[in-house]
Amino acid sequence: MDVALTVGGCFLSAFFQVSFDRISSTRKFIEFFRGKRVIKFNEQILDKLEITLQTISVVLEDAENKQSKSLAVRRWLDKLKVAVNHADDLMDELNSEAMLLKVEAEKCLAKKPNVSDVELCFRHEFIEDIVPKLKDVTSRLEYFVQQINALGLQKFVSLEEYACKMPSISLVDRAEIFGRDEEREGIIQMVLSDEGIDNKYLCVIPITGLGGVGKTTIARVVYDDERVKNQFSIRAWVCVSEEYDPFRVTKALLLEVNSSVIDDKDDFNSLQIKLKQSLIEKCFLFVLDDIWNDNYNDWHCLKAPMCYGSRGSKIIITTRNEKVAMMMQDEPFYHLKPINNEQSWSLFKSHIIDCGGRLLSPDFEITGQAIVEKCKGLPLAIKTVAGALRSKRDINEWHNMLCSDIWASGSDVLPALSLSYKQLPTHLKSCFAFCAIFPKDFLVDKEEVVWLWMANDLVQPSNHDTKKLEDVGHEYFDELRYRAFFEMVTGNKFLMHDLINDLARYVSGSFCVRLEDYRVNDLPREILHFSYLIENNDTFRKFKSLAHVQRLRTFLPIRIVNWLGQQLTTSFFPDLLPRLRCLRALTLSDYAIKEIPDSVGNLKHLRYLNLSRTLIERLPNAICKCMNLQTLLLAKCFYLVELPKDMSRLINLRHLDVSCVGDILYREMTSWLSGIEDLQNLCIVVDKIYGSMLEKLGRLQPRGFLEVTELESVPNVKSANKAELGNKMFVTELVLRWVSPADDSIYERDILSELQPHRKINYLSIMGYGGTRFPDWLGDSAFHNMVSLCLRDCKNCFILPPLGQLQTLKELYIYGMERLQSIGEEFYGNSSSFEPFQALEKLSISNMEEWTEWYTPSNVEFTSLQELRIRNCPKLVRKLPSHLISLRKFEVDLCPNLISFEGGNGHLDEFEARKCHNLVSIPSHIDKLVIEDCPSLSLSLKFTSIKKLTVKKGAYLEFPAIDSFNSCLESLEIDGDGNSIGDIPLLSFIKLRVLIILSWERPTLFNTHVGCQSSFTPLHSLRISNCSNLLSFPEEGLSAPNLVEFVLWNCEKLKSLPEQLHTLLPSLQVVGLHNCPEIECFPEGGLPSGLKTLVIHDCEKLMISRMNWGLQNLSSLIKLDISGVDDAKAFPEEGFLPSTIQNLTIMDFPNLSSLNHKEFQFLNSLRSLLIFHCPKLQSLPEERPPSSLLMLLIFNCPGLMSVPEDGYTSSLSALHVYKCPQLKSCIMEREKGETFLHILKELTYQEVLTLHCSFDPCFTSREFDWNKESHSDNPLFPVRGRYQSRKLMHSAAQVLHTNSNHQAKKAVEQSLRKAPWSGSNPNHN
Repeated sequence: MDVALTVGGCFLSAFFQVSFDRISSTRKFIEFFRGKRVIKFNEQILDKLEITLQTISVVLEDAENKQSKSLAVRRWLDKLKVAVNHADDLMDELNSEAMLLKVEAEKCLAKKPNVSDVELCFRHEFIEDIVPKLKDVTSRLEYFVQQINALGLQKFVSLEEYACKMPSISLVDRAEIFGRDEEREGIIQMVLSDEGIDNKYLCVIPITGLGGVGKTTIARVVYDDERVKNQFSIRAWVCVSEEYDPFRVTKALLLEVNSSVIDDKDDFNSLQIKLKQSLIEKCFLFVLDDIWNDNYNDWHCLKAPMCYGSRGSKIIITTRNEKVAMMMQDEPFYHLKPINNEQSWSLFKSHIIDCGGRLLSPDFEITGQAIVEKCKGLPLAIKTVAGALRSKRDINEWHNMLCSDIWASGSDVLPALSLSYKQLPTHLKSCFAFCAIFPKDFLVDKEEVVWLWMANDLVQPSNHDTKKLEDVGHEYFDELRYRAFFEMVTGNKFLMHDLINDLARYVSGSFCVRLEDYRVNDLPREILHFSYLIENNDTFRKFKSLAHVQRLRTFLPIRIVNWLGQQLTTSFFPDLLPRLRCLRALTLSDYAIKEIPDSVGNLKHLRYLNLSRTLIERLPNAICKCMNLQTLLLAKCFYLVELPKDMSRLINLRHLDVSCVGDILYREMTSWLSGIEDLQNLCIVVDKIYGSMLEKLGRLQPRGFLEVTELESVPNVKSANKAELGNKMFVTELVLRWVSPADDSIYERDILSELQPHRKINYLSIMGYGGTRFPDWLGDSAFHNMVSLCLRDCKNCFILPPLGQLQTLKELYIYGMERLQSIGEEFYGNSSSFEPFQALEKLSISNMEEWTEWYTPSNVEFTSLQELRIRNCPKLVRKLPSHLISLRKFEVDLCPNLISFEGGNGHLDEFEARKCHNLVSIPSHIDKLVIEDCPSLSLSLKFTSIKKLTVKKGAYLEFPAIDSFNSCLESLEIDGDGNSIGDIPLLSFIKLRVLIILSWERPTLFNTHVGCQSSFTPLHSLRISNCSNLLSFPEEGLSAPNLVEFVLWNCEKLKSLPEQLHTLLPSLQVVGLHNCPEIECFPEGGLPSGLKTLVIHDCEKLMISRMNWGLQNLSSLIKLDISGVDDAKAFPEEGFLPSTIQNLTIMDFPNLSSLNHKEFQFLNSLRSLLIFHCPKLQSLPEERPPSSLLMLLIFNCPGLMSVPEDGYTSSLSALHVYKCPQLKSCIMEREKGETFLHILKELTYQEVLTLHCSFDPCFTSREFDWNKESHSDNPLFPVRGRYQSRKLMHSAAQVLHTNSNHQAKKAVEQSLRKAPWSGSNPNHN
């Protein structure tokens, strides 16, 4: 059977059922109003259409089964699809108009109960438009009816009854494999073997085989083997997939290896450098799963940083393509063969037989073995078929599977998987086929998938089913999951195996299209669902071919790379969207969209609209015409200030996500909330006068998240009771918030007593509660699903509830209980009958001003606690709990009276202590140690386990004079300001990779004997900052053969750099010099030839000699960032720059008047050019820029008066001009009116983000202190003087754009107002 076309039947079946429902719904509207004489419509049209659809529907399954053998039937079905789609759209339009009429009529009837003199009817223009269309489509459908007999189609009686009931199976242990012992041991031996690696650092072990043969499974087994874990200090797993993206792969590896060094602004080069630095002298194992790319140059580039690990490092790759394996291999590749019949049968039985040990009768066994034989030994096919047959108890059903003609299909898709699809009920077929819209290796969100199914009417509850649509959709998804069409990755995220994804694409035909699978101009006309991968600048050409697609239902951009503020063609709204009038689902999230046009109100069919993470400030009121809208997502729209006034008209709205957008929207919701009964994920603001919102809440059944705020406004206890929170069984996360201080603590307790949630609650937060005690329900062991509890700013409470009784609690946060003095036995509950806090993994306590003592009974051990944080508890004196056998991380801050901490199991991953003035004792075995402002603590560094040490301000640090006394230390950061620090025996740290020295007061950093004869072999990063007395480096130079990054910052007296840079620092790739005014030149021999990034700011004497830098000799240099060049009138000078430069930033050239076009033409690799603060620059060259240039940004060049009309549109993806007041209106346009040049009078936060290319990609913003003179987090950019405001404004903008915490955003905004720049508004400076 040709399965490719059977999806026509499943989608058609769904359309038929939905159309019947719509006809029925429309009849109900008509019946409701007919008795009131308020509606006029000729129902005969509906009767005729319904009869015609019913006639076709009964033969549809027969047609589906006969189409592979009859060309005439196939053509009949193809044409039927178009007609049925049209009919479905018309019925939806009619139903929408009927809903609108009902809303208007009910309003009228409410005002005038006696409506004998009032007649409401469908709009005349609507009737004139819809009736001819209905008649036409009915006639077309009657044509198909007339051909039924001629085609021999008849009512199809199925032997199977498929139900939505979930199969009684459980998830299979992924480590469970059959018949792979020999393969597993063989690959493990290849991984562990040292043979043949004497002359190479890296070995690649490819695993090849047919899709579904188990390559990924065997790789997982090897990866998780204890012997392998013990041999490799670093392991990482990355799925590469067909869409080969070296940036994503490198970043994913780095996330596993050393996530702390990653920054959002990292480009591919910087990620490669960081990965290399993280792997130096490390023995690692990487698994690159599912590789398709066979380009040797791509592979050679990707693996470059991996060659710096220690000998014995291995890479396992899995691929279907043996050509890929031959291209990548170092070891002979391991070809994984299908398993044999005996192993296949064992695997099949493990999935088909339940835990009770149900045995198969001889008939089932014989038939099952024949079915397994047809699976050709492919484990994925066996597992999938077993999932389909697991619930089948009739031997005829097994015979149907065995005898199906699909086994003889010539399809490229595995026949067994196709058969599993065929075994699905019709409603699951259409839902599965829809998932072809998602790309391979894309983690789908279960909730989003269900919402999209709902939007496209693919979720169809039975007539007698009282479940919500969401529940039915979740059952659909779960059933597909249990049938192995989805694999759970984590939480709510799922993955479709490549073969399953291929199957979805195959059966969906041309209904579901991914743009990447087609040439732009070849998209089929019958598309219903369309997706594409978001790029940094999505132009009109990308969507041009959609203009002829008349009935598109889903428009889904998919974000793979986390671009910042993606640009959507400006032609989308005026030219494309009006053509897509049949849209059910529209996603525009993550685009830099500032407004939505009124034309969105014309999308009457729209049910799903996702505008999350856009820049919109308000939605047009016209959106309230979309009365079918079910899902409206506005998460993290930080600029959104109001919702449309007619939101109450969206009577079908079920999901409104306005998280992280501000309380003002929540307050607006109270005016229309009660009119939308199915709305979920709510924030309720209590009415200050009547408290009526709680009564409204009592009539709702929200799901997921619920917040009730301003509880101080509840007028009485009875009102709190009417909220009926105890009946909200679908609420998983609840926030109860008081905003103003309490007047009556007893009354507050009575209110909270009535707000007891359902016992299935998972996450509970109580904020601002004013009672002195908590009600009895808090801490009740009956809350058996609670995993997280937060008690914040409950300032009057002096005693904690028995939280130890919450047996599933994993996270506990206690903040701001100002009157609590002691944590005693009451905290643990009745510990004689159970183990208190047996599941608690994370505990955080802060801002407890009166807390002095923490009592722990002898039988309480916190056996699961892994993280403990204590902050701002100034009176805490007594010892902390010591029975913390699982503790891995401890942080203490602002606890000046705390003397010691000896908890833990003897070894901690992290210990951080800040501003603990009396702390004298800490554990002896720590991997990462951070000490700041702890003057009583004396560190002799006798510890041998420390890998990362940071000491700042007010601590005594003594280094013993013992060679190799700390062989583990990899990172050392020392701040000499306020610390008493002895000589640092750097050569004793044989594994030291990162060295950061701040505020060193001595004229030298290194002993005189440390020079070219003494090598800092492992060192890869050296940063020296604010060492104002530093005069020189050792005369012999500084030998560090693996040093990659060298940064000097605010070393005002330093006169020279280390000698012999080009020979003693051969691996150097990044050099940053900031405010080193006395350095006159680079050492003799110049810079190392492999240098890739050079940043020089405020080095006046060095700038004067720039023509002697020898940049032309640096064949690897790709990024240059320079500032403070006073004598340049034209730039670049002849012969100054190498042709390899890709990113060029020039800043603070006060006399620059022109750009040297002739020199720019030699920069044939230049991709981005950024120009800052050049007041005399008047114009850009008239000649065309280099063809490679993609981005040009000009900032604060007040003399700039013109931009050439031609020459800048052919290759540039972005041209941005900011703060150039003399530049006249000059708008260049691309095809279809696309705006290409952005000229703005003031700089908004989002526009500041566009400057990210000019700043160091390693920078990560953390906190904003405008008085700081330096920031060690940002070694490559000066944060002082004239640069400070620009840098911190950029950082603040990032937080404002990305931070999910509204209060954090507010704090940053307040800080911006205090920033030391001229004017009060940071947007204007």
